[in-house]
This record gives sequence, C-alpha cells and structure tokens, in this order.
Amino acid sequence: AIKSVPTPGNYYRLGDKETLSDVAKRAYGNTKRTPDLVSANPSLDPKRLPPGALIYVPAGIEPIPTPVEPAKGAPAMATPAPASKATAAPTPPVFAKSK
Repeated sequence: AIKSVPTPGNYYRLGDKETLSDVAKRAYGNTKRTPDLVSANPSLDPKRLPPGALIYVPAGIEPIPTPVEPAKGAPAMATPAPASKATAAPTPPVFAKSK
C-alpha cells in the first residue's frame, strides 16, 4: 500500500523537493538510515529523485538513537540503577507494649 507518511514496510510517494534523507528522518527518526533507503531502491538515483517517485521504505531497521547533549551548565545526570526484581512488602514494625 502507498502511504502518505513514510512507514517502514510500505511504499511511499516522494513529494516535491523531498530527499531520501527527509524520508529516513521521518520514517526512522534519523538521517543515518538513508543508505538503507538507497539499498532498498537500487533503480533510483538518489541525486535525481523526481517528485512522485515511488520508493520502498524497508521494515526491520532499528532507528539509530540520536545522542542528546546536556544543556551547558546543567549538572551531569547519574545513570539510574537497573530495576531489581519485585520484592515483598516490608514487615510492619512491632512496637513494645507500654506498661
């Protein structure tokens, strides 16, 4: 099916002046996946993409996370400890009886 939004595992029709980098950014969240689009569409010249060209957006490609730099002057954030297995609720305290 042809989609109006680039969705992995579907075909997508390019808009006017749209590039494969634009499609990679929208489909995978990062332009670093542009070579995957080029490989999946070997009959297309990535430097000469006509508006309306039909491209395949391959599925099964994991997005590459974009590192986020902390704001200048922001304190470094500690890495959270891994979540441990659930434990039983603590035993309530026992108070000594007053005499």
